[in-house]
Amino acid sequence: MPLRGACCAPGSFDVRAHVAHTFTLTRSDFSSFQKEVGKLIRKRLPRGWGFLLQVFVWLFIGLAVSTYFRLYENAFEYRRSVALTGGLIVAAAAAFAFGQALSARAVQRHLLLENGSLLSPQTLTLEEDGLALSTSNGLGASRFGWAAFIGRTEDARNLYLFLDASYALIIPKSVVAGAGEDLIRRHVGEL
Repeated sequence: MPLRGACCAPGSFDVRAHVAHTFTLTRSDFSSFQKEVGKLIRKRLPRGWGFLLQVFVWLFIGLAVSTYFRLYENAFEYRRSVALTGGLIVAAAAAFAFGQALSARAVQRHLLLENGSLLSPQTLTLEEDGLALSTSNGLGASRFGWAAFIGRTEDARNLYLFLDASYALIIPKSVVAGAGEDLIRRHVGEL
């Protein structure tokens, strides 16, 4: 891919010295990305709303449990039915929690294919005007100007360059360490 531009000012990225970096993401990188999206959602909620929502949820749970035990104490002739209903409610809550965990595992296992574009080897090329990303197995190639990104977040392992509120490019920090990471930070602000 031909590059445009001349050598940059001292201390900035030299587009003539660009290097294509090849890397392969893992399922744990995708899990980390999902956690970053969750953090962004919580960050965008108005201050105090998350806490207030938790207070109301636990208040209603407390009221429901209290009412259930009062009903159990007062309904002598229906105690068996009330106890069965309570057991079924607890079993339903446990099944719901188990279903959520199972659903997350199903996404990891069945929607992230080993030969799919996310888990295939990818090649990243950084340039002064943007970046190019392609899969090594020929599944696709994309080129993005820096203005395409609405912001970035990061964790200890990866940089996440967001194109939308829930869609981002996942780039391992080890791949772009040094000048490449500085270039990204200079062009893509933090969310």
